[in-house]
Amino acid sequence: MRSDCVLRAAGAALLAGGMVVLNPVVAGAAFPGTNGLIAYITTRNSSDTVELVNPEAPGIGTGTTDPANTTQLTDGYSFGQTSQGVDSEPFFSPDGNTVAFSSNRNGNYQIFTIPASDAGHLNSDGSDNAALVSQPASDHSDDDYAPTFSPDDCTIVFNRGNQALYTVNICVGSPTATLLYTPPEGLSQNSTSDGSDSRAVFDPVDKTKLVFIGGDNHVHRLSGIGGSLTDTDLSALTSVGAASDADPDWSPDGTQIVFDSTRSSSNHQLYVMSSSGSTAGPLMGANNGKSDTQPVFSPDGKYVAFTEPGQSQDVADEAVMPVAAGGNGLDKGAGAIVDLTLVGTGVKGPVDDQPDWQPVPGTGPVLPEAPYAVLLPGGALLVLGAGFGLRRRRQRRPAVVAA
Repeated sequence: MRSDCVLRAAGAALLAGGMVVLNPVVAGAAFPGTNGLIAYITTRNSSDTVELVNPEAPGIGTGTTDPANTTQLTDGYSFGQTSQGVDSEPFFSPDGNTVAFSSNRNGNYQIFTIPASDAGHLNSDGSDNAALVSQPASDHSDDDYAPTFSPDDCTIVFNRGNQALYTVNICVGSPTATLLYTPPEGLSQNSTSDGSDSRAVFDPVDKTKLVFIGGDNHVHRLSGIGGSLTDTDLSALTSVGAASDADPDWSPDGTQIVFDSTRSSSNHQLYVMSSSGSTAGPLMGANNGKSDTQPVFSPDGKYVAFTEPGQSQDVADEAVMPVAAGGNGLDKGAGAIVDLTLVGTGVKGPVDDQPDWQPVPGTGPVLPEAPYAVLLPGGALLVLGAGFGLRRRRQRRPAVVAA
């Protein structure tokens, strides 16, 4: 009892000093879980906005019922605004309840968050209730792209100006962006307005590591977060040469990294490497000249969602593919690839891309809690333990896409 009081008192002192005490996560269980909805960007709402799709909906992939299985989450502008901006790069929080994204609705690109439960509930004027978190409302001098969450559910890492990685703690009243790391080569220049190539993603098992794409178009692993940082060029370990790697994402167990690359053709294809970078190979082989990009693992690790051209040559759609253990650590599974956002066979439709998969709250392995380091505003570091309380966990539960 006395130790609990001491911990609470210490937490109050830290809060008074401008820092926030974050609850500990269940070790290794922040991102794994049951597969939920998939967030993606679509052009079907007058501008690029965030929508959610149920990958297990009846008839999904037929092209006729797919639009009925999608729900709009954002609309490119906040309450009181009249002009629509571009929303991009949605990413779910570890508890599945919040979506972070980048938007230029205020001028330059900034990082916003919105509850996933807001889907289908726009304001009467058509706006959404996204909250700005990366910059003060009066400061639009930086371009902030590609946000992703740390397993602590509070820290967001993002790309600022294609030059450096920053973090922001959204659990404080007035979030302040803090420099995390400036790669010598900078970050990969965003190939579109959303900075998708330069997304940084935390290892779901080891919270002191993340991967990002450097200005050399290689996959880099940043280790030692919260202490002494080490930048390892993983792509160089498998002789990427002049090819470009992009869009990395960790498997839920932290052993594999999926990404897209031009290693075997001028088009981007899906690849997978070990977390150490010692092995790398194609995930699905040649795909009839199509460019497959932006892969993300499902929370159960059995599927990969990605973007590829749809029924028309200029249309991209979200697809989901089963994966299984293979020669490179992971190969395409036995089931079919399912297209989630078709609007009709042979019909020129909207562009749907940039997927991220929701971990369903209340699921996933239950492991012993362990202390770990959390980045705080101003570069402060706090080591947290189980004494600060239990974590809240996830939410809905659609079934897994059948193979």
